[in-house]
Amino acid sequence: MKKLFALWLILACQAAWGAPLDEARALIEEREYDEARAILEGTLEQPALEAQSLLLLTRICNAREEYEDGVSYGKRAVKLLPESSQAHHAYAEALRIKMSNAGAMKAMFTVGTYKKMLHRAIELDPENVDALEEEIGFLLQAPSIAGGSKSKARDRIRNLEQIDWRRGRLMQAMLDYTENDYAATEAVYLELLEREPQDAALRMNLGYVLQRQEKYAAADRAFGLLAENDDRDVALRAVYQQARTRILGNYEPERAVTLLQRYVRELPEKHAPALPRASAAQWRMGMAYEQQQRPGEARKAYERALALDPEDKQARKALKALR
Repeated sequence: MKKLFALWLILACQAAWGAPLDEARALIEEREYDEARAILEGTLEQPALEAQSLLLLTRICNAREEYEDGVSYGKRAVKLLPESSQAHHAYAEALRIKMSNAGAMKAMFTVGTYKKMLHRAIELDPENVDALEEEIGFLLQAPSIAGGSKSKARDRIRNLEQIDWRRGRLMQAMLDYTENDYAATEAVYLELLEREPQDAALRMNLGYVLQRQEKYAAADRAFGLLAENDDRDVALRAVYQQARTRILGNYEPERAVTLLQRYVRELPEKHAPALPRASAAQWRMGMAYEQQQRPGEARKAYERALALDPEDKQARKALKALR
């Protein structure tokens, strides 16, 4: 009986210790990063939770591109979890964000550690698709002097498709896009949408690549299917892109203004990074007014853009040209 009670007590303690981590993970899924971070920082003094807390804190910092804290947490997580593929990948991601925010010369001092951590993540778990995607992204984006290679990226993409077909095809679309093969990129998105017609991110990306090909009517249809999406941010992005499509295509400028007015009206007060700022919408509105031969309204729109963001170079340039 005593042994059973002791076992029950151990299991109960383990459940209690894990509860804060489970709560933090749920908050991260909901993008409630401040609340999740507060919980995790409170568990760092608990040896049983410290390692996983550091890993989750690294992921939060990566999501928010807070690379200084992300690198610090990631380094500590790898030290406590030397056999964890996830920890090495999270640390590598933090290093990549740091490099992207540093100059080219400073980034060269970090790239060696980044590649080492990423290599170790894949070595520990050859089917860690997040790490495999990270590696492909690096090979596609990095200059050759730092280790970038599109031929290696192609090989990695074929391997990823064997492990996770969908994510492999998405990386193929990225490769096609970096090579300016927009028709091939479009074909991949259409292939994926045949299987997942309700995937908003796929349809949004399809709209973007149709814009690049100047297929404005098709782009508008793609964005139009998302304009009433239940996710407010998705819907607003689609509305903005519907307006942008008309301005780029130089058609229906009146409709473009109406769409941008809706966008500005429904834009949340707290800026969401995925959404264009109100100043950008006002600048676009000015362009639509110019296409209608309404310079007075265009001037007001550009002035509103500058009132919202005095550093908006595009609006300032457009206003100067109008004068």
